[in-house]
Amino acid sequence: MATPVRRAFPPAPFVAPVGGDIDQRLAQIVDVINTKASSTAEPIFSAVLFRATDGSTWRMRVSPTGTLLLDPVVP
Repeated sequence: MATPVRRAFPPAPFVAPVGGDIDQRLAQIVDVINTKASSTAEPIFSAVLFRATDGSTWRMRVSPTGTLLLDPVVP
């Protein structure tokens, strides 16, 4: 199984608005913040680990074809 790779991307440059009244500028800033918040609201994982009531651990992942796969995690 492939080891997940954490990727980090630099934030897009933000240029503060300079034209218009303060309400318009604040509205533009709020729009930028809300857009960035909604684009990162859903984290992406390559696998999720579950622990059963008997203490065993299971890894759930998705195949390239979209099939859910469940594998036991051996300690």
